Amino acid sequence: MNNFSKAILFSGLLAITACKEKVLPPDACACAKERYSTGMKGPNTNFCDSMRQSNPQFDTEFQKCYYKLNFGGDSTTTAQDEKKMEVMSGPSTGGYNVSSSESVVTWVGREASGKTHTGNVKIKSGTINVENGRLLGGQMVLDMNTIVNTDIKDDGKAKLEGHLKSPDFFDVSSFPEATYTITSVSAKNSREYNVNGNLTIKGVTQPCSAEINISTDGSGKLGANGLFKVDRSLYNVKFRSGKFETGLGDKLINDEILIHFTLVGTK
Repeated sequence: MNNFSKAILFSGLLAITACKEKVLPPDACACAKERYSTGMKGPNTNFCDSMRQSNPQFDTEFQKCYYKLNFGGDSTTTAQDEKKMEVMSGPSTGGYNVSSSESVVTWVGREASGKTHTGNVKIKSGTINVENGRLLGGQMVLDMNTIVNTDIKDDGKAKLEGHLKSPDFFDVSSFPEATYTITSVSAKNSREYNVNGNLTIKGVTQPCSAEINISTDGSGKLGANGLFKVDRSLYNVKFRSGKFETGLGDKLINDEILIHFTLVGTK
């Protein structure tokens, strides 16, 4: 190939490159999908974590999408899906007992460095109350002795779990249970609700709102899933909190904990 031909080829490559669509930074759901598939090793990890720390709305959308990836379902909802949800008949009236074995509660915590930890805690008992196909109220009791970590695979897992159970965090020997009780419900449609309630951790009770979605399979079972955010500092969980210690730098642990729950109830 002569120099003239090489110049033509090079010019063509430049033109193709210039015509490519500009690559936009990932949105919150794209960040969640990357974290779900690659962990902390994705190409956009630094950008995503920076956005989550500086933009609360971005972080909320990230957590919602990450939750749905973990528990199934697409992170987007079409207008047609919304219409179906509005006319879908709700579960029958009555009280549903929450199944400890079928229900799952997960937690997500994060350090200032962007490092994220996840884990589970088991349901001890719970009830979901329904009237005329609509969520009326409910309560769940968590067995804090069962709190575990799910993202660490080496010896650090047991160390972290022991620390979470210690007085530095949840002091489970003195406070073996945490409870959430719904006090009021506002329906968005026949399946989605905004709820207010009281959350008790370490003997301290604070108001806490949540988003809940309920569904039924027609066989007498009811499913309820949702999430709420917890400010641990309000419950005397002070370890590496910026509200109680200074100069922590990257060792600071964010006060906000995200709690996801998937409850299965039967009459």
